[in-house]
Amino acid sequence: MWIFFLFVFVLAFKVHGQYLIKGNIRAETGEVISDASVVCRSSSDKIIAYTFSDGLGKYALQIKDRGVYELEFSSLGFQKQLRSIEFSVADEEVDMDVVMPKNLIRLEEVILAKDRPILIKKDTVIFSADAFIRGNEEVVEDLLKNLPYVEVDSEGTIKVGNKEIEKVMIEGDDFFDRGYKMITKNMPSEPIDKIELIENYTENRLLKDISSSNKTALNLRLKEAAKRIWFGNVELAYGLSSKTRYELSAILMNFGKKHKYYFYSNLNNIGEDSKGNISGLIHPLVLDDAITIGNGVRAYSLLQLSAVPLNFKKERTNFNNSELLSLNAIINPRKGLKITTNGFLNWDENGFFRNSTTAVNFQGVDFINSESSELLKNTLHGFGKLRIAIQPSASESIESEMTFNKNGDSSSTNLVFNSSNMTEILNTSNTFLNGSITYTNRYNKNNVLLLTTRYIYEDIPQQYTIDQFIYPELFPQNSDVDNVGQNSGSTMHFAGIEAHLLKKQDKGHLLELKLGDQYRKDDFSSYLVLKEGRDITDRPNGYQNGLEYSSNDAYFKTKYSWKAGQFGILGSLDLHWLNNTLEWTSQMQSENPFFLNPKMGIEWAPNKKNSFKANYSFTTTNVDILDIYDHYALTGFRSFSKGTPSFNQLDASNLLISYQFGNWSDKFFVNTVFLYLRNHDFFSSNTLVAQNYNLAERFLIKDRDLLNFNANMDFFIRAISSNLKLKLDYTRSDLKNVVNSSALREIVSEAYNYGLQIRSGFSGKVNFHVGTAWKKTRIATGTTNAFTDNVSFLDVSLLATNKMNFDLKTERYFFGNLDNESNTYYFVDFNARWVLQPNKLEVGLSGNNMFNTATYRTFSLNDISRYVTEFRLLPRFVLLKLKYRF
Repeated sequence: MWIFFLFVFVLAFKVHGQYLIKGNIRAETGEVISDASVVCRSSSDKIIAYTFSDGLGKYALQIKDRGVYELEFSSLGFQKQLRSIEFSVADEEVDMDVVMPKNLIRLEEVILAKDRPILIKKDTVIFSADAFIRGNEEVVEDLLKNLPYVEVDSEGTIKVGNKEIEKVMIEGDDFFDRGYKMITKNMPSEPIDKIELIENYTENRLLKDISSSNKTALNLRLKEAAKRIWFGNVELAYGLSSKTRYELSAILMNFGKKHKYYFYSNLNNIGEDSKGNISGLIHPLVLDDAITIGNGVRAYSLLQLSAVPLNFKKERTNFNNSELLSLNAIINPRKGLKITTNGFLNWDENGFFRNSTTAVNFQGVDFINSESSELLKNTLHGFGKLRIAIQPSASESIESEMTFNKNGDSSSTNLVFNSSNMTEILNTSNTFLNGSITYTNRYNKNNVLLLTTRYIYEDIPQQYTIDQFIYPELFPQNSDVDNVGQNSGSTMHFAGIEAHLLKKQDKGHLLELKLGDQYRKDDFSSYLVLKEGRDITDRPNGYQNGLEYSSNDAYFKTKYSWKAGQFGILGSLDLHWLNNTLEWTSQMQSENPFFLNPKMGIEWAPNKKNSFKANYSFTTTNVDILDIYDHYALTGFRSFSKGTPSFNQLDASNLLISYQFGNWSDKFFVNTVFLYLRNHDFFSSNTLVAQNYNLAERFLIKDRDLLNFNANMDFFIRAISSNLKLKLDYTRSDLKNVVNSSALREIVSEAYNYGLQIRSGFSGKVNFHVGTAWKKTRIATGTTNAFTDNVSFLDVSLLATNKMNFDLKTERYFFGNLDNESNTYYFVDFNARWVLQPNKLEVGLSGNNMFNTATYRTFSLNDISRYVTEFRLLPRFVLLKLKYRF
């Protein structure tokens, strides 16, 4: 199998890039012209290849096949130049210098960039979709994978320059915030005309050119024929194996000027998470934005039965039966009014199967636990969102948003623990309500005032039972107990109001002032009961929690950005006055601490290729409810934990240094980041470890260090029309804890991650994406344990004809600390597509897990134990697909 992959890989290099055109582009005055567009077209006017001249005016272009071609040279302010060329001799190389006369026509009348595959306008890079079509694209995600500088991982996360994008818009309108996978994984790619990559993206238009932003967003521009009409597709996939698998999906869309609709439905049992990362829509995380009040505020839950293997495709272990309906609309009833609605209903049955072995060996404690679990989970999930944006005038805006989320999970696990059969049942409900109003007034060119208020409510009750009693050592007086239950609940209220003033100075300096107040109240409870049959025999002391924790944070924040040419200084100071209250049944505590959070930073960009940033911050944060509940609560079938019943604020220092060479859109780009974090105060654990249970208690100690170095390099190799990515990451952390009444133990953990990827960008029939990543983990606690894992992949795309294409995806997993017979795993998936009627009807065939690997084993370790976990995988299946577009 791997010999075949190597053959395809070598063949791809051999048959492409056999003809070379190179030269210099200059003006009539002799000055070099950089960033000039060079486009090569075939006799049928199809774009074969393209490039841009570098800073010295040099260019080089690779052509795969012999023939007659037309070259087009264009640059803003110069007259377009056309040249013809013919290749007839193998491996021919041609030098072609071009002199471009000045264009004297007024700028607004010049149309030079109409057919350029890539156009750069200030902070926006515009890609022509037709120039990046390879023939195997079905959905938007497939098209984005072909774009230079854009990276789409196996889960559908989109990154540009190693940074995740903020959102994906359609014709300038946003449906899903960070839940953009609902679009990219389902919307067909054929209607896309342009893809706009927007740097320094600011969602609030009134903050444009005022606030600084490092966000990136994508905007999809549609072909004129796809506007103001209803279109979509229906796809049916049915299994050809003995155990039937299926998928049925339908999408219906209409994108007009005043109305936009996006309807989607999916039913499947092939492991696909049809709703994608919908948490990005329910709980969008906003970083470095003008409005952050209530950002990331959530209630807490104690128990979670399911688990997913890390660094592994979720759908391979997800035995599901999912049904999803999603209805979304954006309506502009009149000028200055926009209404956005989102709604989805999802019902899912999930099965998850896992076996694990835990070996504990430290300080005389030596035992092995074995677990075998079969989880069945039923979920009903409903979500609705309403956003209203009003523009009373050109300088004002009002945006109101209301979100409601409700889901219920009923989980049951058949568990075999050390040969004892037991059943866990967990019922969880979640109700989430979020409402906010923001008023923005740009009362003059350089000053903006924002007023924001927000309210959040979340309630998470849980009921847990286990039909065995495995803790007789903890409760020796209860000899008749045969099952255990715990009812727990977490209810959170949040309310906040904030005024934010931005004043931009004439020289570009920016002053920001924030004044606000945030109130949060948590009600937390957990009640453990020991039972004989249905009768409660005991409510053990020390295992009952009922408390109310409230915190009011009144704050004033100031930030000033000063710039002089290539040099900048950033300074900020946050003042916080807290009012914390903690109430139990019979007592109450309160405190009123005051603290400052300062930050200083510098930026230096001596030229366009080099930039340097460094900042230091000192932060004080308040503890949350999970840190201070005073009695034990069940957090797993054999795990108990509790907090420390006292107020604390945690201090930390943070140093961040980054260096960047080039920009993410350059042919060579390097980005390095160094992070040092010292927690002057942090919570560690005092744990009692026994074979049938663990008791963990938080306690506060001093000084913990975290060191991280990250480097990424992107290099476009012109000779093979491919992008090379190199990644290096090193993390070192210090931890201190107490286990089984030991002295304070120091644990040093180190992780090395390094790897490379190459993705081709050929215009021919074969393209590939190949990569490998190594991870070495080392933990030292007096003795040192270490292991190294590797993940490699090779994806090959073959465009056999204009109506037939084939994709092959392969993966290899290697685990260094497993025995040689079960430490390496191979996976092969494929997808074939035949177009019967262009843009109308097509059939396909797809296969998953073609080697029919039944299980997947992973290895991990911590400071006291070693884990080997085995997951059951979906068996091999082949789907026959039929897609109809309308």
